[in-house]
Amino acid sequence: MVNVERIAKAEIFVGLSEEELKEIALLCQLEEARKGTLLCANGSLADKLYILERGKVDIRFEGGFSFDISEPGQIIGWSTLINPHRFRADAVCVEDTRLISMNGAELLDLARKHKNIGFVMMNNLAGVVFDRLQSRTQYY
Repeated sequence: MVNVERIAKAEIFVGLSEEELKEIALLCQLEEARKGTLLCANGSLADKLYILERGKVDIRFEGGFSFDISEPGQIIGWSTLINPHRFRADAVCVEDTRLISMNGAELLDLARKHKNIGFVMMNNLAGVVFDRLQSRTQYY
């Protein structure tokens, strides 16, 4: 289990109570990934959600567009929460990286059982997707 303080500032969990965060923390594990590690492969089954603790991950789309995840609390692999649960980009560690990971199916089950957790997560996720799409349109 990961302590609550480690996930409280994750962009997807902002606004949840300490009790709700404790439920989520039970699903979390710490992971270390070396530079060059492929966390997510475009087209593969999206089964894990990651929260960046330290390091840098490059999200690479077909066609050459990419952006970095480098701020603690940013998420990687949000496709695990949305049908069809397939990654739409590669996520590659460009530095040695520390992450918090959780099984996407377990997180979705928790969100279904605790409607406020699900509402807050999906509302925050919509904001994350919007911000990332906006950064892409500013790129072009």
